Amino acid sequence: MKIEEISQHTNMLANAADAAGKTKDDTQRADEKADGRGSEGTTRVDISTASQEFRKAAEAMEAETPERVERVNRIKEAVQTGQYHVDARKVAEKVIRESLLDIMGH
Repeated sequence: MKIEEISQHTNMLANAADAAGKTKDDTQRADEKADGRGSEGTTRVDISTASQEFRKAAEAMEAETPERVERVNRIKEAVQTGQYHVDARKVAEKVIRESLLDIMGH
């Protein structure tokens, strides 16, 4: 996966997290409108655990620790100079291992 693609995925996660926050308010307003309540009415909106975990993951991905920034810069430089090499065997082994774990439900 290219660094630009990772950045795009991070942006999508951030946008989804923002949308999850807006959905709560939108849902509350829609509920109030549907049953005739105004701003004095109260509506309870529960956000699923998965949504909360998704938001936390998006926030963690956005966090730019100095170590992460330095590592990304080293990788970018290695790619640009042709020094970055991927061990295809290790990648294949990890893909197979992760796929088997998913199939087994772990």
